[in-house]
Amino acid sequence: MKIDKCKWKYGKQAPLVIMMDDLANKYMIDKKDGAYIGADWGGRCKKKNSWYDFVQRNIFEKYPYAKMTCFLVVGRREDFIRNGKKNITLPIDANDEFIKFVNEVANDERFELSYHGFTHGEITENGFIQEWDTFSDISEAVQTIQKGQKLYQKVTGQKFWGGKYCGYARNRFSDESIIKSHFDYWCRHWDADIIKGLDRGEESLELGFFGETVDIPSTIDGSLFSLKKIRYLLTRKYMKALYYCVKYQITLESIIDLLVSRGQILSIQSHTSPIREDKERQSPNIIDDIKNIQYILDYVKKYDIWYATCKEMNDYFRIYSAVDLQVQGDAIQLEIDEKLLKNVLDREIWIKIYDLDPEFKWYLRRGDEKFLLSQKDNFHITNLPVIKGKFEIIKE
Repeated sequence: MKIDKCKWKYGKQAPLVIMMDDLANKYMIDKKDGAYIGADWGGRCKKKNSWYDFVQRNIFEKYPYAKMTCFLVVGRREDFIRNGKKNITLPIDANDEFIKFVNEVANDERFELSYHGFTHGEITENGFIQEWDTFSDISEAVQTIQKGQKLYQKVTGQKFWGGKYCGYARNRFSDESIIKSHFDYWCRHWDADIIKGLDRGEESLELGFFGETVDIPSTIDGSLFSLKKIRYLLTRKYMKALYYCVKYQITLESIIDLLVSRGQILSIQSHTSPIREDKERQSPNIIDDIKNIQYILDYVKKYDIWYATCKEMNDYFRIYSAVDLQVQGDAIQLEIDEKLLKNVLDREIWIKIYDLDPEFKWYLRRGDEKFLLSQKDNFHITNLPVIKGKFEIIKE
């Protein structure tokens, strides 16, 4: 008899999350007071043509099962240049409307809010510097994170479980600041470069640990268009996709197929708005890339996908890493590494059991509890509570 832990919850092939960067109390006012699609970074809350309104109509009405982790800048989101496009940018506690909005999003099961810095960075004579590169030492980095956590807790009553480096920029003590701040998970670098053969030594398409923090990879550029979308033939984005195909022998579909075949995460990278103060078009972004992101969500319907937030993926990865299964005669012994399970509330592990006679109903029994094994393909599958001890295998 062979027993495997399922790599992902429910025994799914791979998880998918839409990662949305730079949610902030900010919007552009260069025309119509920001009331047009693409002007909003989050500050227009639920108004018509706001970022929220756009994702409601274009993502959640069409794909109600989708999940989104939004990386929130909690303080005043710094401009990229001085005296650029006019905008309103404020901390998350600056006005009642945004306080109400951020609380509604924080308590919506389709979303997770995650930490993306206090200001995202700083304007200098040498240009815009990403936030973690502005810190002079570990103490300054940790103190700024603590200030951001306190502001978020003041506004929502909750804490950030994880976050992402602004612009994926970090220095020699950045990781230590994340570990010392006791984040459950963090997005540290642009891992998708591995798919192009640009292995820089630290990136990984698998989840892993640095210290006690889980490292969640970034794997799909939301602006990498499918070559099947011929209507975009003369666009810059289509030329980028063609360049990737010629230079790296990869397409959007081949990347997705590779990740799913390996059971690796599909984390679709995007931003809330295409518009910046310096007149650069921010890429990837949900507005320009929406048809492509919809294409991805349609393409993966042929697979058995788990739609999850980063926190949900973190929790199951911790369970998967913490549980050791051993077959002892007609029983399974679970051993648990408790130190890996900090802040994990939904403690269950999914397992596969092979070589059971399909003519019988099979159960795992622990005390008075029985867990029915469902037959699927060439194995049986069930979920078990993460509790140290034996589960007997019985048939009826």
